[in-house]
Amino acid sequence: MNIKQLKFAKAVVENESFSLAAKQCFVSQPTLSNGIQALENEFGFVLFKRTTRSVQLSSFGAEVLPFITSILNAEKALFDHIEKSKNVEKSIIRLGVSPLVNNEMILLIIAAYKKINARCEILVNENNLDDLQRELDNELLDIIFVPNVPGMKSKKVNEGVFLYEEALHVIMKNSLFNEEKITLSSLGDETILMVPDSCGLSVITRGMFKTTGKIFKEYGGKANSYHVLANWAYSGLGVALLPKSKIPDHIKDSVTLFKNGNVVKIKYEARWSDHSIITQEFLNFSQEHLVNISGGLVKN
Repeated sequence: MNIKQLKFAKAVVENESFSLAAKQCFVSQPTLSNGIQALENEFGFVLFKRTTRSVQLSSFGAEVLPFITSILNAEKALFDHIEKSKNVEKSIIRLGVSPLVNNEMILLIIAAYKKINARCEILVNENNLDDLQRELDNELLDIIFVPNVPGMKSKKVNEGVFLYEEALHVIMKNSLFNEEKITLSSLGDETILMVPDSCGLSVITRGMFKTTGKIFKEYGGKANSYHVLANWAYSGLGVALLPKSKIPDHIKDSVTLFKNGNVVKIKYEARWSDHSIITQEFLNFSQEHLVNISGGLVKN
């Protein structure tokens, strides 16, 4: 087993395709397939269920994916630390972001900040909440951007400060064409689709329904990505609740979710443990500009 083979496996998960994964890894498809096969031979289990039309994680693959991700994150953290040690004159900020954060917005804020701080290098690591919090506690990250999830606390880092918020949208089959808005209470009889708890979306969703005082139906399975979640809902498997920025482009008829006459929104916050001047400057810049950037993206 080697790092390259693990990267091949992670790329297949992200792309749900061997050919697209090979392009992402800049190798031929046979090279990638052979690497995956070598891993499966060493493990004694298949990682993926392959058909002519789809590639999905096997049950064993889903079990070991967190370990593969952890190893790859550790390798990246090691080289980030080495790079940081080499660049004494260049300021480096290690930024962790949740998959639920608007990717386009993060790229815009980084680009804007680098225009006025050309010598600042921002290293972005995307991970799930528990991993981000642990890496922040262990000083492997300087600052993290995450959704505001109840119970996400740490004695070692600062309490979260507000960054921006994003409206939740409803995706369901054949029920939205004449709807301008949908209320949370009206979804009580629907089956709600979920992703695993690791990113915070499912925890937030359950918390919202709990405030209605009604029991809701949660689908027994789990989608392994927001893209899959949206497609399941669009195909009629149930209802999905997603921030607008996480809805695939081909789904055009999602509807804003309301509760008690107000738009239901996910709030995002920053947490940090590094009190260096450069980290504080980036945090202040992000707080000042993210609300305006998110508003502009919503209008577009």
